[in-house]
Amino acid sequence: MAGPCASCADSLGPQPLLRAPTGIDHLWALASYAGPGGRIVRSIKYANGRTPVAALGFAMAALVADTPDLVTWVPTTVERRGQRGFDQAEVLARAVAAATDRPCRRLLARAPGPSQTSLGARERRRGPPFRARSAGAGLRVLLVDDVTTTGASLSAAAGALRAAGVTAVSAVVVAATPPGTAGNRARSPARSIGSPRGRTR
Repeated sequence: MAGPCASCADSLGPQPLLRAPTGIDHLWALASYAGPGGRIVRSIKYANGRTPVAALGFAMAALVADTPDLVTWVPTTVERRGQRGFDQAEVLARAVAAATDRPCRRLLARAPGPSQTSLGARERRRGPPFRARSAGAGLRVLLVDDVTTTGASLSAAAGALRAAGVTAVSAVVVAATPPGTAGNRARSPARSIGSPRGRTR
């Protein structure tokens, strides 16, 4: 399966402002999951399509209002990483870090359990459990993921980072799932946000 071209990534525009999940200071999304953004995410995640990654990194970095001290990512499950041979969120985070000239570090570990896409809406809202490494007090961290749906994964990750001493957590994703369509994404894997804290992948 051929992946989308870099110019397709360049053509994506930022999504309208939405409320960020609890624990996230600002959240930006490059595209809606319903459209080219979703196709690009699925190409990276399920077909290891790396062609647009560098362009996505620059485009995502351009959305971020304040330069972070470091970049990290929302890790996928160990099982999914083993199946795919990579973590798509890590690939994207390293591209964003390169575009911002900031360090990229693995700060989060995800406890064993099902992926968010395999869960129903109620289970998704609880978010997966994370543990965070100490990154040093007072740091501003940019959290990267491929998609946000309910915001629960971002919120859970931010909570773990703050418990480890991180002062400020913002997030940027490739795509946001439109309201009311989370179930469709969960059933069919092949198929900005920027604002102050407040709501709840």
